[in-house]
Amino acid sequence: MDWVGASAEEMQTDMGAPYHATYKVWRESELTEVREEGAYVSPQQAEASGKQARTREFRIPQDVLDEFTGLAEGSRRWWLHTPEPERTHQQSPMSCDLSDDNNHTHPPLIQNALRVLDGAEHRIDLDSVDEAVSALSEKSGRKARARLSGLQLARETISRQAEGEEGVVTIQNAYTPDDSGGRITFKRGGPQGMLGAAKAKAYDLEGYHNYDIESCHTAALKQWADELEELGVDIDTSPLDEYPGKYAVADDTGLPTALVKTTEHSVKNSAYLPASLDQAELIEKIHLPSERTLQIVDAARKADVDTDEALSKLHEFFADYRRVAIEIAEALLTVYWDEHKQPGGRKGWCMKNHCGVPFYRGEHIEDEDDDESWCHDARTAVMAWALRGLEGAFCHSITVLSATRTDFDVVANEHDGLITQGEIPASIIQAAREMSGFHRAELVEKAFADADDIEAVYGPEAAREKRESKPKGKPEANSESHAEPDESRAEPTESHAEASEEELVRRHLQRKRKKRRERLQGAPDEVVAQHTPDPSERVELTAEEARRMRGRSQHLQ
Repeated sequence: MDWVGASAEEMQTDMGAPYHATYKVWRESELTEVREEGAYVSPQQAEASGKQARTREFRIPQDVLDEFTGLAEGSRRWWLHTPEPERTHQQSPMSCDLSDDNNHTHPPLIQNALRVLDGAEHRIDLDSVDEAVSALSEKSGRKARARLSGLQLARETISRQAEGEEGVVTIQNAYTPDDSGGRITFKRGGPQGMLGAAKAKAYDLEGYHNYDIESCHTAALKQWADELEELGVDIDTSPLDEYPGKYAVADDTGLPTALVKTTEHSVKNSAYLPASLDQAELIEKIHLPSERTLQIVDAARKADVDTDEALSKLHEFFADYRRVAIEIAEALLTVYWDEHKQPGGRKGWCMKNHCGVPFYRGEHIEDEDDDESWCHDARTAVMAWALRGLEGAFCHSITVLSATRTDFDVVANEHDGLITQGEIPASIIQAAREMSGFHRAELVEKAFADADDIEAVYGPEAAREKRESKPKGKPEANSESHAEPDESRAEPTESHAEASEEELVRRHLQRKRKKRRERLQGAPDEVVAQHTPDPSERVELTAEEARRMRGRSQHLQ
């Protein structure tokens, strides 16, 4: 096979490679061989051959080519002469992994939760998933293509697990534990990996409820601070209380919510938080392997914002939050380790989280006498183990407890939440707190997606139905404090595309205030006062905002 050149620009635009991380196209690929370990062709070679600058050269390995060309000689898995490719025979359903590759059972809490889920009656509306696939296939743009690809994989997995081919079907759960601290993941994506809008329609079934742990990782950080306090470690968690939430930060800074969300999740794991682009590039140069980049910086570069200004604003909001995460991580690696380490077999000493998953410090700290070994990677690893361990333990506890009840069943796991048939009683939630050790966990019922997200996938009619439906499990507003003007009048049933400019402004302000009220519940008075909008606040929608509200499907393009 001859070497074929591909520029970094082509990898980004045609192959969907992340900006400043084109190595993801080839580094983990078994189907592609890269020349000279991915080095760019020299400027002289590029000029002589007519190639673009920043070009790498690839080819298909000969053994892969031989295997591909020999496929016609073996058994056939797909019929290609049909209008759509069809399998020659349907694959058998997968099941939950009740043991690992070495036939060892999992920690008891995870094992018992998997047993319950393996026998659960998990129903889903296939027609709604197919509608979403059809709608996304008509959209263009990289984001729409990525969503479509993920949803098609989920649909294929659901089809394999389903007892039926259309309408509401029952699927066989197929969860397996990952190595992050206690989470369980549906194999090959499945329904767990679907878009929120698709989930909202697919699980719109009588008696079904979606629950989330409210502000899950923030509550988990506070829980760990409580446990470390018992060991004599005093950590000031006030920055966690003062944090107003991603929507309020997005409103105050003018940054995209997606960028704020990425930063929030990263700093909880004690990720690097540069205050400027120069600082980010210095960190990437000194602390990261070749071509690896900071996730926060990548997100800022891709967003339609000034990268340097965005990093400065994010640092201002999240620096103290990150300090709390770092202090907890360092205390877990030292004080908590000294108190809870135990023999861990051939791997050496370990400590276990609330799910019973071990953490081997020696895998992340090569030389305990070398200060440089106590690095960012060790902190990130222990925080993932700690936060996901609490999250998983609470959800697994509810799952196990559901087996003793007749008034509700857990049918699916959503990492930091659950999908149930029937409402979870308050007594079970309290019992799960005691069973898991996650005493700060608050379980709330939550919609998979709002009307705008549904409209972006399914169109205005589906969004109209969502706006007309009564929200599930919505907590009553606190009428004694932080009162705002009455905005309770029913939202008109016309879509954004049909609404007037005045109506769009009203909806924008109403949604903004609603989200702030939800996020500020329970926050200190001074935080509420700082982030509560003036009742007389005027809103001017930009042309881009109006366009986005009128047709979020266009925004996907």
